[in-house]
Amino acid sequence: MASAPDDIRLKAREQKEGIEDAMKAYLKWEIELAEQMAADDDQRFRILMP
Repeated sequence: MASAPDDIRLKAREQKEGIEDAMKAYLKWEIELAEQMAADDDQRFRILMP
């Protein structure tokens, strides 16, 4: 590779610091993704609600 990779992301629990913030950011992203999917009528996945 000609340059250092800049698209690698460690799992939250593998980070050396900011673990709780990383976990919160991931959960926020996941919730927003589900909301986007629920609003998009042109996708093949179904959001199952308990």
